[in-house]
Amino acid sequence: MKKLLAIIFTLFLAYITAYYTTGAQEKQEPFDFENNQIFYKIMCFVSGETDTTDASALFTRGDDHYYFGDYELAISDYERSFEIDSTKGYAMSRIADCYLALNDTLAGISVLEEYVIIALYKDEVLNKLAEIYLAKGDLKKAKRRLREAAKINEFNDMVQANLYNVYIRKKSYDKALKHITNAININGENTGYINNRRRLYLKLNQADLANIDYNRLLEIDPSFFPDYAAKAKTAKENGETQSAIEYYKLALEFDPGNKDMLNSRGWLYEEIQQYDSAFYDFDTIVKLYPDYYSYFNRAYLHDRLGRIEKAVEDYSASIKHKDDYYLSYNNRGYEYYKLENYELAEKDYTKSIELKGDYYLNHLNRGLLLYKTKRYEEAIADYKIALQYSANNTIIIYDLALAYDELNNAEKAIDYFNEYLRLEGDEDTTTYKYILERIAILSNQ
Repeated sequence: MKKLLAIIFTLFLAYITAYYTTGAQEKQEPFDFENNQIFYKIMCFVSGETDTTDASALFTRGDDHYYFGDYELAISDYERSFEIDSTKGYAMSRIADCYLALNDTLAGISVLEEYVIIALYKDEVLNKLAEIYLAKGDLKKAKRRLREAAKINEFNDMVQANLYNVYIRKKSYDKALKHITNAININGENTGYINNRRRLYLKLNQADLANIDYNRLLEIDPSFFPDYAAKAKTAKENGETQSAIEYYKLALEFDPGNKDMLNSRGWLYEEIQQYDSAFYDFDTIVKLYPDYYSYFNRAYLHDRLGRIEKAVEDYSASIKHKDDYYLSYNNRGYEYYKLENYELAEKDYTKSIELKGDYYLNHLNRGLLLYKTKRYEEAIADYKIALQYSANNTIIIYDLALAYDELNNAEKAIDYFNEYLRLEGDEDTTTYKYILERIAILSNQ
């Protein structure tokens, strides 16, 4: 009822207004409700519809369209708004945003290039253009636009920060440092700027200056830095290897020499076969904490990277720091084995067995060496001991079968081959098929 009364009142008001604002001759003509501007504006006001003759109303509706992802409708409203009121140049910036959202980068750039000519704050438009060029990877155009912006307004902190981004990508770290410092001098409370400079100081090995920025960030926002180490540990436990690595990277920025974090990240890199990155972490540990275990881990990565002699050197260094660590002897023996230095390999395997006789791999590895040197009975003795500490191990069982086969003990060879087949179960493997063929041959002898 209230709305109906409001409409009636509006019609009456529009009629009176039109009647008293027209000449005597015009009073004889019928009143045109549809084309009367005053009546139209009042109706828009009452109904809540957008007044399409009002630049501000159109701009607002354009924002609504943009918010809901209706970019083409937004462009239409922004363009009309600018046509009605040329002082609303910012509409062109919003049009560019719409084109960028539509992945039409060239159209977005074109609009901004036109806008920069008439813009009141040209440095802001130039900065926006530079950000687009940065996103495209066109550092040359981005730098040119940012320099133009800096000449117009050297106190635009965003321009200085983007110049930092340009020089970081160009690896011109001294220039990058200059511009991020300029940005901080202009806007000293911007934590993003301060953190970027802190990271750059770390890159430049200026830990003391990085620490000053670190403390400044904590003054501004005590909760600025999350507990990255805890996040890394959680991600690792959840099997999110790449996330854990990224969190360790962040955590190590604040504690670059943390042995536990370097070690954890190193093994995560090893897990995803990024051996060079893993080696970097273990190498860092050796330089900071040269103990038996750090040399042991670095030796393992040398092996992964095919550097056998280097692996031997590091296992030897590990033994020098701790001469009763059985795995160092076992692993060095394995390196000697690959170098075909069977005498030294056997010596290391034997030492490893003396230190830890209940470790199956010590006996298995020496058994493999004895088999390689055709000492089959000795190999069988080691294999059987290994099997005591690793029951149902198909590798050991298969090797036992091979050793008995070499000794022409068909009965024992068939027994172990059959045991392997029973445990393995995968009939599609080459080994499985070979065993079936070999059993058939041995059975007919």
